[in-house]
Formats: sequence, C-alpha cells, structure tokens
Amino acid sequence: MARILYGISGDGFGHAARSQEVIRHLEQAGHKLLLVSYDRGYQMLSKSFTVHKITGLRLKYERNEVKYLATVAQNLINSPANLKSLNRVLALTKKFRPQLVITDFEPTVTLAANWLNLPLISLDNMHILTKAKLDIPAKHRANYLTAKLVIRLMVVNASRYIVLSFFPAKANSSKAIIAPPIIRQEILGLKPSYGEHILVYLTAGNSADILPILRASLGSYIIYGLNKTGTDGNLTFKNFGARDYLKDLANSRAIIATAGFSLVSEALYLAKPYLALTIKSQFEQFINGYYLQKLGYGMMTEVLDHNTLKKFLKALPRFTKKLAGYHSVGNQSAFKSLDQTIEELL
Repeated sequence: MARILYGISGDGFGHAARSQEVIRHLEQAGHKLLLVSYDRGYQMLSKSFTVHKITGLRLKYERNEVKYLATVAQNLINSPANLKSLNRVLALTKKFRPQLVITDFEPTVTLAANWLNLPLISLDNMHILTKAKLDIPAKHRANYLTAKLVIRLMVVNASRYIVLSFFPAKANSSKAIIAPPIIRQEILGLKPSYGEHILVYLTAGNSADILPILRASLGSYIIYGLNKTGTDGNLTFKNFGARDYLKDLANSRAIIATAGFSLVSEALYLAKPYLALTIKSQFEQFINGYYLQKLGYGMMTEVLDHNTLKKFLKALPRFTKKLAGYHSVGNQSAFKSLDQTIEELL
C-alpha cells in the first residue's frame, strides 16, 4: 500500500464533498494519507479526518461574476502565505515520506510533487476543459482559452489525469481518463420522489434579482444558501445545514442553482431537472450548463427572468422524461480508474 499526499481545493464545498468519498475509499484500501486543504475544504474535511491547514487559491467574485484580474492580484498579495504553505507541506513530507501525490485542483501539492520528483495524479472535474474534446460555441472561445490557461497553471506536470464528467466526452491525451462523477454516500442512499416544491440554492450575490421572480411565480420554492429561515408567500427559507436538506432535495420537482459540478451531478443522479444559473466569466460553469441543456436535462441562463422561469417550468415533463434515460454507475468506475492509476505509477 502507498503513502499518499493528498491536496484538496477549499474554494467551495464541491472538491471536499467528493474528496471525502475518495479518502474513505483509499483508507479502506489500506493507503496512508497526508491531507492538506484550506477554507471550506478544511472546514468540511477536518470534521472527519486529520487535515493540515494551508493557504490556497481563492477566486474573486463581484455580483455573481468571476474577476480574473482581481483573483490574480489577490493571490499575488497572498504570495508570502502561499510560499509558507509550500514550505509547511514540504516539512510535513519529510516525516511522512509520500510515494505519490493526488491533487483535487490544489496547486501547493502539485508544486511539492514536482519539487520532490513524485508521481502526481490530478483528480477533478476542471480538467474536462484541457483533457477532453469539447463542443465550444465560437463566441465563447476566448473565455475557453482563458480558463484553459488558468487550469494549466493550477496543476503542473501531472503524471495522470482522472477527469470526472457527467456528460460523454473523449480524452485528448494518453495521460487522461474520463470517469463518471463521484457522488456523496448521503446522495447515493436517497430514494427520490417528486413533490410540489422546487429546491433553490442561492447566494447573497445573486438573490436580490432572483427572489422577486420566484415570488411572482405560481410555484412553491424551498430556498437554501441565504442563511435565513421563515416563509414569505410561496418562498420557504431554510439554513443550508438543516437536516431536512437531503429530504427536500430528494423530494423536489426540480432544482434551480448555479452550475457547480457537484450539485449538477447529484441532481442528475436523482433525475431532477435543473435550471443552471451560470456564473459569468466562470467557464467551467458555462460548460456544465451548456452540456446540461444540450443533453435535454434542463436549461441554462446567466440571468433569470420571468420568461426563462416560465419556459423551464413548462418543460419539466420533457426534462423528467429525458432524465429517465440517464445512467449513473455510482462511484466504482472512478475508484477503479484511481486504483489502477496508483498501481501503475508505484
């Protein structure tokens, strides 16, 4: 069995949510792990595992739009802290003596892997933009090229890429494997049904424009992410940490949320139509929404208006019928690819 240094991005919960499943799988297989993360990744994973806290990359948002120049500036300011994190990781490796490194879009351990000349496995969904043949609309080519550059800077010189994708794609590199999404055990254990409500996940940055549109609709909406509770007409607000989140998710008619990979993958596993509110200038969200719509599982929009919501609600039967043909193989396919890759690299 191997000693593995594993770095997890802390920007959002998606990386940590799937990484906890990967960590459990690796530990059950007998591997020894040294875990590092930051922000939300550290907060989530440290509840169940021993995780070493570092400083990591943070995307800068303004009014639901990624600001790449501000992101670069912010992380340049944090360069001394990032260098300190690299030194901390290198110090930890002296005692742990890893044989292999895995990164879920966490750049510090990729630098450590190159510094120590260790095999590096990239395991994430972001590399679908660099390691797969995609259908990219012409007007989005510039954003696509920018996103590819950022991703290549985040993970340098990986030995293998295990790329998670909810849509069919063909790898463009002999180093890459396209694998199905890794789904949380909590989701795998749900028995979905179709109630009357639509589950909505919002943030403070996009709620001001969206709440009036939902309020004017005839539908019933359960809203998470705004850190408030109570009822306002057809809107019910709940805290994200509430125990009934999974129940509301499993029993929803559909989902309205940003186009984050984890929630989209969970929605498809549960066969829930999805209205993707893509974050402007974040191309990974665009490609998720684009393929979601292209495959007939839902719709995408940067700005939610009354007409778009009406179209989505009207099309729910069509989306539901299409989703009946969505085939999820669980986590075993991705885990098999990971196990085989580890064996090959050791």
